[in-house]
Amino acid sequence: MGDEGKAKDEGRPKAKSKTEVKDKVEEKAKVEEKAKVENKAKEKPKEMAGGLIENKVFLSGADGKLWPMFFFSVLLVAALNFYAVSREPDVISIAEIHEHENEVVKIEGIMISWVEDPYSDGSERLDIILQDDSGVAEVRWFKFGELPTIGSKISAVGDVRQWEGRFWIQSLGNGALQWGSSDVAQPENVPLAVIGQDPEPYLDKTISIEGYITKTIHPDTVWTSAYIADHPNYANSKHQLRLFISSASGAWVEAGSKITATGQIRFEEREFRFVMYTQGPEILVDYTVMPSISELEWGDKDTWGYEMNKLVQIEGTPYQDENKDWWVQGPASHQRICILPSDRLLENNASAFNDVEGLWTGRLVWLANIEDVCLDDGGDLSSEPILGVEDLL
Repeated sequence: MGDEGKAKDEGRPKAKSKTEVKDKVEEKAKVEEKAKVENKAKEKPKEMAGGLIENKVFLSGADGKLWPMFFFSVLLVAALNFYAVSREPDVISIAEIHEHENEVVKIEGIMISWVEDPYSDGSERLDIILQDDSGVAEVRWFKFGELPTIGSKISAVGDVRQWEGRFWIQSLGNGALQWGSSDVAQPENVPLAVIGQDPEPYLDKTISIEGYITKTIHPDTVWTSAYIADHPNYANSKHQLRLFISSASGAWVEAGSKITATGQIRFEEREFRFVMYTQGPEILVDYTVMPSISELEWGDKDTWGYEMNKLVQIEGTPYQDENKDWWVQGPASHQRICILPSDRLLENNASAFNDVEGLWTGRLVWLANIEDVCLDDGGDLSSEPILGVEDLL
């Protein structure tokens, strides 16, 4: 028994001492701590040149699929936006406009008319009429730029709008209307007599005509009509052509002024005659030719209405009443006409002209508060340059 027990004890592993166990545990802890430090060092971002930090992110699983999808959707939206901006809108005929309401379209045609600020409300708007083989269309151009001559071929891009059955194209900015140098109409100078003899060859063509205008054009009048004649005196003229004028001229155009009008000749079916459509800003005035000024007669006041808004002359004696209003007194006590002196005239001592008989010049205007005509002294309303207060009152 003693030998067998001794043999069994020799076959068993010797029990470790407490010191050995403790050393093993500490060694294992050191190995684990070293492994953690090495893992953190691997995960630490690398510092690159310039202080930049490179941080690599490895995606896997569901997150790895979402990020590519996100970047692809951003790229797709950017591509669609670029396509929408860069894509040329469809070119349609004017007759097809009603089929494209609230769509961006492009039309091409001949510009036959335009009006700036059509309602005189100060809006930065230009209304243009374009014509192609299928019809005519209105283009309302906001924040507009320069335009070529009437009769030029242009293209317009904009939204098709509709209100109560009326369609138009609304455009915005300089790039909305385009044309090439070869599309700009080159007006031909045609004598008025040639138009009177045979207007057919010039129908719907852009031409320039020189002559004398028969009516005073107000600077702010958007729509008006007048005649261009070959003589400033109606009784002496042999040929005249009616002008339909759209868009404000921006300055007085005196009756009897020598002008050059550029526009298109058309047949006016309503009046059964040929007319010219032109624009106020395209009427050129020759200021070297002074228009004649009519002299008003005291005994023929009923005819003064024919001279409305024109520069006129009248003989009489100016005076100032108790209300500080100015008048020109005629030969009879009941014959007088009011005067509207300008600030410049008042600053130059208008009282010096009190009771000085003479021939006085001004523009004949209607004054609503007294329901009668007055003589404007040529201040803010007159386009005629005034050199001295002795010329006007």
